[in-house]
This record gives sequence, C-alpha cells and structure tokens, in this order.
Amino acid sequence: MKMNKKIAVAGATLLSIVTLAACSNKSDVLVSMKTGDIKSAQFFDEIKSNPTVQTLLSNEVISTALEDKYKDKVTSDDVEKEYAKMKEQYGEQFQSALTSAGLTETTYKAQLRSTLLLDYAVKTAAEQELKDSDYEQAFKEYTPTMTVKFVKTKTKDEAKTVVDELKKETAVDTLVAKYGTLAKANQQTGELTFDSTTKDVEPELLSQITSLEVNKVSEPLAITDRTTYETVYYVVKVTKKDAKKESWKDYETILKDYIINKKASDKNYAKNVVAELLKEYKVEVKDEAFKNVIEHSLFCDFSIFLVQNSLKAQLLLWEVSQTIYIEKKFSYLK
Repeated sequence: MKMNKKIAVAGATLLSIVTLAACSNKSDVLVSMKTGDIKSAQFFDEIKSNPTVQTLLSNEVISTALEDKYKDKVTSDDVEKEYAKMKEQYGEQFQSALTSAGLTETTYKAQLRSTLLLDYAVKTAAEQELKDSDYEQAFKEYTPTMTVKFVKTKTKDEAKTVVDELKKETAVDTLVAKYGTLAKANQQTGELTFDSTTKDVEPELLSQITSLEVNKVSEPLAITDRTTYETVYYVVKVTKKDAKKESWKDYETILKDYIINKKASDKNYAKNVVAELLKEYKVEVKDEAFKNVIEHSLFCDFSIFLVQNSLKAQLLLWEVSQTIYIEKKFSYLK
C-alpha cells in the first residue's frame, strides 16, 4: 500500500522535473559532478521513456482538449462543491490524504475540474446517442420503487440468528438496535425506500434484493464492506414493492439518467469518446519517444481518469484513505 503513495508523489515530482527539463536550454547543466555534467537534454532523453511520464503527457493532452471544448460547462462552483463533498466524506483524514498523494488544494481542484470535464463529455455523447432500444433494455433491467428493512451483522452466524428472529416476527427495530443497519437507511428502523437505479445501496447488495418478494425474509447476504474491505452480512425484508408499469415511457426520465450513467461508467465507451475528441483536435505526436502515447499509453493509463462512480482524484484519495486505515490497523507489525 505504501507503493501507491510513492507512485502518486513520484507522478507529481516527475511532472515538475519534466517541465524543468523541457523548458531548459538543451545545453544547460542540471547537475555538475566529478564524473561529468548532466545536461538537460541528456536527462530529458532518459526520463521521457518512463511510463509515468508517458501517462502524464497523455493526461495533459486530453485535459487540454477537454478544457478547450468544454471549459464553459464546468464552473468554479461545480469544482468547489465536489471538493467540499470529498472533504466532508474523508473528514479529518482529508488533509493527510492529500499530502500523502502529493497533492495540494490547488492541484487537487485542478484534477477535479479535469475529471468533471470528462464526465460532461462522456455523458453528453451518451445522451446524443440515445435510442428506443436503449430504453427498452434499461426497462427490462429496471425495478420500481421498493421499501426494504436492513439488518447488518459482522458474521454469518449473527446473520442466521437475525433470520430466525425475523421469522419469529421479532421487531426489526430491536435487531437494528442490537446489530446495525445500512448506512443510508433509517438508523432506528433500518428502513429505506429506493428503486434499482439507487446509489444508496451497494451494487453487490442491490443485485441480491431486487427480485425478493414482499414480506419474505432473505437468507444472509454477504458483501465486501468498501470502508474496511471485510465481509459483512445483511438480512433484509421487503415490506413494499411497486408494480411495474407496462411501458418504458412511464419511466423515461429515470431510465434516461440510468442509461447515461451506465455508459459513463463503461471504460470502453469513455475511451471511444476520448478517441473522437483527439481525432477532432488533430493530435499529432512529434517526438518519436512518445509515438505510442495516443495509441497505447492513452488508453491503458488514462483509464484511471475515467468515471466509475467516482472520479480519478476521488479514486486516488480512496486508495490513500485505505492505506491510512491499513497502516493504522496493522501498525503493531512494524
């Protein structure tokens, strides 16, 4: 896990070094030593084949094109809201996460802006391509509003006990008070109302409960907790489920957002959007050392830039937060 932090810091450091080397006169001496001088041209030739440098260049190319085409579509308020949301989410760990990743408030906001621009570009492309067949497929996958009560346990044995208690008609409130519930659910009753497009329920859990019948108690449902990476268990009881209407047109607005967000989370779709953008901007690599940046490095390394329920910078912060958690948890091993 420490390696992730080193890579993040190394990326920021390399960017500074590349900028320095590229802007220097080729004959400038960067370092003088007994064995001979190291000149900027020599140093730049050495580092430009570095995979991290290749990634930095590809990201810079894409960010520049996005900024030019969509600059008016993301405001400073948008960035500030995203920044505030992340700061609230990570709480006291936020500043240490930034520092560990080699970021400052300014550089992190710049990353957020770039990823918001990409998010806009991908979603705009997805909206322009919407077809009836997309709505029809989304309609097949869609489950209307349902109300569910959740009891969360740490072990499978506890979950089995909850199943038995619920079948004996023990009040869910009592079990929620003893064991816990879903983070987004009512913390007293364990109740939450949602449809299958919700972000309040983990996809891994959501896929296991949308087909459940009303008033039936589930078996223990195992998922991986995204905060601790430990397996936790849920026992759920569906208390209400809306009947599904006959046509996708009855859910058009909901399904439109679902389709667009699904495409935005598809790496291959986002890659194609970026490829079209670069084609539009007639990107041509002049330096032989970077000849594969667009064809290869762009699509392999820039995937960390893609939106997958979170943005590049958010994913980076997520990794760092896990590093902090794990290092604290296993500090006794040091």
